[in-house]
Amino acid sequence: MTVTATVTDNKIDITSTGGVQETWGTCVTAINTVAAGTITGAGTSGDPYVITRGDDAPAASADARELEISSGCKVLFEADTFTGWQWNNDAGTLTILDIATGSEVDIEEGCEFDMGIAGTYRRAYISCYGKINFIGTALKPIVFKHMRSIYNYPRADQTWDYVNIEDTTLSSGYMMYMTYNAAYSQTDIPTVSMKHITITSTANPTWGRVYMSYNAMLPYPATWTFEDWVIEDLSSITFNGGTMVCKGWSFKNTVNPIGCAYAGGGIGLPYNHSKAVVFPQGTLQPSIIFDNCTFDDIDLGVYATQGYYGGRVQFRNDCTFINQLYQSYGAYGGISFVVGTHTEGTSVAVYSNTSIRLKCHEVAITVQDLEGNPIENACVAMVQNSATAKEWHTGFTDSNGELLDVNGYTPILAEKEETATGVYTSWSDDDAADLSHTIMVTAAGYQVEQSRYEITEDKNITVTLTPLGEGATALFDSAIYDSTIY
Repeated sequence: MTVTATVTDNKIDITSTGGVQETWGTCVTAINTVAAGTITGAGTSGDPYVITRGDDAPAASADARELEISSGCKVLFEADTFTGWQWNNDAGTLTILDIATGSEVDIEEGCEFDMGIAGTYRRAYISCYGKINFIGTALKPIVFKHMRSIYNYPRADQTWDYVNIEDTTLSSGYMMYMTYNAAYSQTDIPTVSMKHITITSTANPTWGRVYMSYNAMLPYPATWTFEDWVIEDLSSITFNGGTMVCKGWSFKNTVNPIGCAYAGGGIGLPYNHSKAVVFPQGTLQPSIIFDNCTFDDIDLGVYATQGYYGGRVQFRNDCTFINQLYQSYGAYGGISFVVGTHTEGTSVAVYSNTSIRLKCHEVAITVQDLEGNPIENACVAMVQNSATAKEWHTGFTDSNGELLDVNGYTPILAEKEETATGVYTSWSDDDAADLSHTIMVTAAGYQVEQSRYEITEDKNITVTLTPLGEGATALFDSAIYDSTIY
């Protein structure tokens, strides 16, 4: 057996798996060899593993017991030999499952983890730093339940699929707290895929929070995937700072609006709208994107989302609003972007004195040379043409010659500003009155190209650049007097 472990009243530490992947059953044997009876049961549905809490001293810190899967360890929870565990943490006990930086943990379909089966105040945590593959199925999801919080700080690749997080044990518990801190590597960023995640607290439907944050207002990487989540019967969900895409999410029965604080505002989205809260130019169009999402009875049926402190919220690809008086509430510079059509029911927009909603269209831009080859790193500037420009953006094309925003989506431009429900100010429907946009493209070695557009519908624009000097006449050793040269 290659597993080594240490056991104290306060910590169970899997210290080595010999550089290879070992099963949880093997780890249990190693732990009980060090301290008999630390983990009981067979790990089956009728006889789950039960982890004892350790020290019986009354102080909360002394009551703590941590199970750490240390750096270098690789542990597999097998579907055919492991069904679940229970953590016997009495009232007042703090218990922690720590997947440490440098460790690897795989969990197969149907595994269940009950983080607290005893006590009236269960304070269990899960901390995720290492490499993770939590792969369930629709019929056999992986289940975590009866915990206070999951803290997810990706330092290595993570794949979550069909994972249920159920029934927090504290009214203010974070059922998912996820962040990628600016202090982490910005060059060797891990890949994260989280699909089919269900977070519910039906036992206490006003409890539990979800908090998705990117420190220093930077974006979640565009390669990170958050698809088909179900958020139901919680207190709140907040997106704080940075940007991300929620694709195919279903939100239902939360006590508070879905909050988007500082989302994109800290690094730009340059708008000069009627309510005069302007942020400097920065990364191309950062925001929280709700793509084909459903909002049902959020904020007890009042506000579906809330953008504040510069928070930017985009609705794309037919979002659905059910049992909602209002789609979005904005404060302190929040902006909502409505792209395309949505199933809005009777819901309407709502505003504070510093927030607006923009009716927008997708503007797909591709840059190529005269032979039709894509031009990478062409600079694309998009500016609204009023005397005081209402919006201005700059970005660079990718290897396909395409301009994409920080989330990997087609950029958007505003047709009009909705300053109050049903009250509009045009931004781009009358070029003669400078209510239009100029799109200008530059690239090293090429002539500048620019054109004006009214943004009244989605557009697909291909810009062909001409090399410098193409079509010009070269003059050598010539004197020119009183002439105009074109």
